Amino acid sequence: MLVAVAPFVVAIATRAGRDYVPVGDIAVMDLRVRDVWSSDVPLVGAYSRFGWNHPGPAGFYLLAPVSTVSGQPAWATLVGHALLQATVVAAIGWVAWRTGGLARLLAVLALVGLAFGAMGPSMVLDAWNPNVAYPMFVLFVLLAWVLSYDTPRALPAVAVVGTVLVQSHLGYLPLVAAATALAVVLCVRDGHRWTACRRPAAWTLVALVVLWTPPLVHELVHPSNVRRLVRAQVDPAEPVLGLSRAAGVFAEEFRVPPPWLGGEHRLDEFANTVVPRSAWWLVIPVVLLIVATLATRRRRARGSAELLALTTTLAVVGLVSIARVVGPAERYVFYWRVPLALLVVFVTGWTLWLAAHLDEHPQARRIAGGALAAVVVVASATLSVRIAQVDDVSDAEPLAQEALAAAEASLDDDRRVLVRAAGVGFLGIERTIVNELERDGADVVVDDDLGYLFGYSRTATPDDVDEVWYVLEGGEYLSVLSAAPGARVLWVSSPLSTAEEQDLQARQRELWSFLQRAGREELFNQLESPVVGIALADLPGIDRAVLDRVADLNTRVRDAAPCRCAIVAFDPEDASTAAAGLPNVDG
Repeated sequence: MLVAVAPFVVAIATRAGRDYVPVGDIAVMDLRVRDVWSSDVPLVGAYSRFGWNHPGPAGFYLLAPVSTVSGQPAWATLVGHALLQATVVAAIGWVAWRTGGLARLLAVLALVGLAFGAMGPSMVLDAWNPNVAYPMFVLFVLLAWVLSYDTPRALPAVAVVGTVLVQSHLGYLPLVAAATALAVVLCVRDGHRWTACRRPAAWTLVALVVLWTPPLVHELVHPSNVRRLVRAQVDPAEPVLGLSRAAGVFAEEFRVPPPWLGGEHRLDEFANTVVPRSAWWLVIPVVLLIVATLATRRRRARGSAELLALTTTLAVVGLVSIARVVGPAERYVFYWRVPLALLVVFVTGWTLWLAAHLDEHPQARRIAGGALAAVVVVASATLSVRIAQVDDVSDAEPLAQEALAAAEASLDDDRRVLVRAAGVGFLGIERTIVNELERDGADVVVDDDLGYLFGYSRTATPDDVDEVWYVLEGGEYLSVLSAAPGARVLWVSSPLSTAEEQDLQARQRELWSFLQRAGREELFNQLESPVVGIALADLPGIDRAVLDRVADLNTRVRDAAPCRCAIVAFDPEDASTAAAGLPNVDG
């Protein structure tokens, strides 16, 4: 157990008290964790880009104690997250030890080690709601298994851990619902077990009432999150992945070598989404589960058939869940596919072990135990070293620190500022600005429709503030907004020389004017693309020389920096006019 929790201990030891600026979604997590003991206590979970929140605030509450006792610095949320994950891994080990002895402990810790190794240091160092849930999925499956083979007292723990999973990330709902239902059915399939279930069921009801009271209160005092969430699932704003792409996404975990055993997850270089593999790799888990079924029929041990049933159910439900994912195949939406794939492999190995009666041979037990222990040691040591070598948690942290320094220098103590994002904030610098300025006591707010993201106590309209700041992560917005009446450029980050930057801004403004005259404003975001010459080539009358020059400079920007970023300030009366007609602008 000490070896298994070593990576989290390293994270705590190397990050406690260290300067740290969380960026993007992590910044919002940090902000809402600090709100737990405020008058704007979170009642629902982390925000979704589709305009709703995950079902509940359990993840915020679990991270809050360390932040609170240390005075709420940014590093405390990170350290609290590492401590929480270490606690979950310790709980996994304790449950495995109490229910299956040393053999189960080694097997489960080996699975956990491989699962974390496949994700890398960010899984430990980023206090993000999908990361909070990651090890809890393993704990949930372990508890559901224990419940399934006649241990009713595990029911409250299954309900609590399953609730934390669902509240932290909605994507776990189908898996949690299916596994819980199956485990309960298996547990009570003989009528006399209802008597043993009554007391655990009562405690389960109490736990569920306590855990789901905050979301219920939210429905009463804030705009309905449930309504927005249901609407987004019933009428999604973007297409779902579909079964064929889902098969390729899930199949990636079974290719040779798999990502959790020396391979790596393949991501699209530009979109940062999962690249599906051949669905034929799914033949491997199908064969493994068939082999496991035959082996279990030959020889069953206590709980083996139940674990196989849970694993098969989770694999099928998991595939359907991926098919129902809305929008692009972003990896965080189905982090659980890694431990689920490992579960398929480990369950097959265990059933074959039993069928071959290897558990009856001391030498075989020693070899298998040594091999599992070696996996735990190697996985833990490798991840510990990688965590210790991390300097900036996020690649965007230096850029965010630069933007923050400029924002702090430009902020007057007696002025109220409304911070807006212009463009798609992949880096999330505006979230960093709001979080850090608010931590320092500055009067910063966001637009009214972003209360679900930043907290409803931080919303305002332009009429209520002294300045409006546009935080830009797209150079096309910099070119247009910096030339608008009343614009004050507070900060610019560009890899181009001053002359080249000015030239690019002038040419992008020229192209934007052309698009407006042509009624093709929807092509605005192509102005920052290296292939702008192709995207706009068919427009009659466009200047090819301008397109070629903009494409060349855009390519140089893409190859040298994460973005042409900026902060542009306006007086409130000028702000909305300046951004009129521009897509993806808050407010």
